[in-house]
Formats: sequence, C-alpha cells, structure tokens
Amino acid sequence: MGCFGGGRKRNHRQEEAEAQRRRADEAAAAAQWAREQAEKQAREAEARRQVAEAQQRAAIAERQAAEAHANKESERARAAEQRAQQEERRAAAAEQAAAEAEAAAAAAAKDVAELEQIRAAEREKQEELERRYQQEKQRLLDFGLDIENKYNVAILGNSGVGKSTMTNALIGKRPTDPGAAGCSASNQCTMESKPYTHARLPELVFWDIPGGSTKEHPCASYAHDHCLDHFDILILAYNRKSSWSELCDHVASYAKQHNKRLVIAYTDFENTIDNFAFDKDVEDKAEAERRVRIEIDSGLSPARDRHDLALPLYCIESRSLYKRGLLAAKYDGPKLAEQIVRSVAERHPQNITEDQLWSEFREKYRR
Repeated sequence: MGCFGGGRKRNHRQEEAEAQRRRADEAAAAAQWAREQAEKQAREAEARRQVAEAQQRAAIAERQAAEAHANKESERARAAEQRAQQEERRAAAAEQAAAEAEAAAAAAAKDVAELEQIRAAEREKQEELERRYQQEKQRLLDFGLDIENKYNVAILGNSGVGKSTMTNALIGKRPTDPGAAGCSASNQCTMESKPYTHARLPELVFWDIPGGSTKEHPCASYAHDHCLDHFDILILAYNRKSSWSELCDHVASYAKQHNKRLVIAYTDFENTIDNFAFDKDVEDKAEAERRVRIEIDSGLSPARDRHDLALPLYCIESRSLYKRGLLAAKYDGPKLAEQIVRSVAERHPQNITEDQLWSEFREKYRR
C-alpha cells in the first residue's frame, strides 16, 4: 500500500507538473501569440500610419502642386493681363501719336499755306511797290529828271510843313507867280513830285515832293514810292506844328541805309522865335533866337542817336529867302544854299572841288 500509494502521489505530482508545464507552455504560447498579434497589429498600425503619412504627403504634394499650378496660372493670367494692358497702352499711345502727327501735319500744312499766303502777299506787295516805283520814275523822267547833267534836290516832309513855300523861296518866286509851286496853309496842294529851277541856276533842280503820312502817300513806302534814290540831297522840312514824326524817322532810316545826304530845314523859324519871345517874356530877340535854336537842335538829338546821322539843322524863313535871295537871307538860308551846292560837287563832270562849285554858284546867282 505504501509503495502503491507513494507511486500514485508521484504520478499525481508528475501529472500536475506536466499539466503545469502544459499550462505554462500554453501560457507561453498564448503570450507568444499575443506578442505576435501585438507586433502584427503594431506593424499594421505602422503600415497604416506610413500609408496615412504617405497619403498626407501625397495630399500635401498634390495641394502644393495644385497651388503651384494655380499660382503659375495666376502669374500667366497676370502676365497676359499686363501684356494686354501694355498693348492697350501702346495702341492708345500709337493712336495718340497718330492723332498728334495728323494734327501736326495739318498745322504744318496750315502754316505752309499761311506762309505761302504771306509770301504771295509779300510778292504782290513788292510787285506793287516796284510797279509804283517804275511808274513814278517814268513820271519823273517825263517831267525832265536828268541825273547825268542836273543836280536834283528833293524837298520833302509831312503835309503842311511849308515845303512848297520853301521851294518857291529857293527859286525866287511868290506863290502867285507863274511857274511857282502851289501852296496852301490848310490843304495838301502837292499831289505829285514836280521840278522847279531858279532862272540863274538851271542846272540846280528843286523837286517839291508830296507831303507824307497821308492816305495817298503812306509813310511806310514814302521813300520808295517817290524814288528818293535819284536825288543828290534830301532836305527834310519840318516845323513846330509837325515836329519830328514817323515820316522823319522813315526818311532818316532810308538815308542811312542808302548813304544819302540828309539835312533838316526848320521852315518857320521867325514865327517860332516870336512865339517863344512872347510866351517866355524874352525881350531880347537875339537871346530868344539862341534859346530856340538850342531847343530845336536838342530835339533832334534822339533821332541823331537812333539813326547815327549828323542831321545838320538849318533854320530858315521863307519870306526872307524870297525877299533877300539865297545868299543874303536871314538866319541859315545862305548856309543851306552852300550845303546844297557842296553836296552835289562830287557829281560835277569836271571833278570840280566844293569850294570851286560854291564860288561858281555865287557868281551865277549874283548875275
């Protein structure tokens, strides 16, 4: 009993040990399976995580690609819009430039047309001036203008300054004498240039030129219209009523440009002295004369400076010229006569000197 009982216990213990081993093996197997399942699940989870990350990365990449594409398309659109705007601006600029060019061409054509009109008007004006010049020259020649054998003196100035009266005095005639120049204190009586000579001096011709600054004899073309280039000396008459005028400036400018001798004749000196003496209460007539001369001469200073001319001044009185003659007249009558004679000496056919011609003139005049 003891042997069988101890054997059974051993077997029982062995069975239990065996069962424990089996349970341990089963537990180990179960733990191993659990580990494997956990590892599998971990691997699957990692794989899913990796797939998710890959998908996320793919999504990000796709989004970035889409954004890049969208940005690129936006850039293209902006570039296209900018190009379109540039093209529009270029087109607008080209259109404006074309319009400006067209306007400039129209303005240039207008300027050319206006310039041509101005030139045509100027040509017409010059042709008219030349026509008048040739017409007047022929009229002077018909009147006996002889620039080869005669000495021609032009007496000119504004209307009403006493040109015709002075002309008559120089040739020794009263206004009512036959062959005298017509005179008027209020109306213009000389409408065309006419020659007058002194009976003792037929070679010296005084031309009474119409008064200027009138409708018939405008100032601007006065010298040209009256052929002043054909005269040896120009005597510009003026007085206290007309004083220095636009016509005087015109004649002075012409004389300077054409190297013509120009002298100034103050035509009503005696009346001016009397008026001055009365107005200033100057009893000494010689003193009044001196002061009037200074006043008249100083009045010529601006014109002398302006035209760079000497403009010698001769104060005369026509009545005294007529009554006493050229060589004995009061004031500057004799000096004016000498100036006229000396001015024409250079054209004498025998190359006579000024002194010789002046002496010859005085001898002829006294006969």
